[in-house]
Amino acid sequence: LTSRCSWLCMIGNLKKWKEGKLRRDFCINGQQLTLTATAEDNYTNLSETDSHAWFGDVSAKLKTKHVDWQLELNNLFNQQTYTQVHYSALDIYATTARLRPRNVILTARFKLL
Repeated sequence: LTSRCSWLCMIGNLKKWKEGKLRRDFCINGQQLTLTATAEDNYTNLSETDSHAWFGDVSAKLKTKHVDWQLELNNLFNQQTYTQVHYSALDIYATTARLRPRNVILTARFKLL
């Protein structure tokens, strides 16, 4: 058993966005297991009440001799909408998009050769 861990944290303008990613790698009997968690906070003051939009994903990847497995949980906080705001010298533009609800994806990749 061997393992490695990495942490990435990005902070922009403290009221605009923050992002963090945690990754942990394991090697168990020649099989590689990778666990990843990411989170991001987007802030906008477009409305009268300040608004934070939190996004998060987690995944697990297992690489074996013949199959690569990946299990993902997306939109961990089940955020329903996302508003992007652009400021220019004369105007403020806002775009709101509906997001997919929380979902789970299982992927299998087969190695034929």
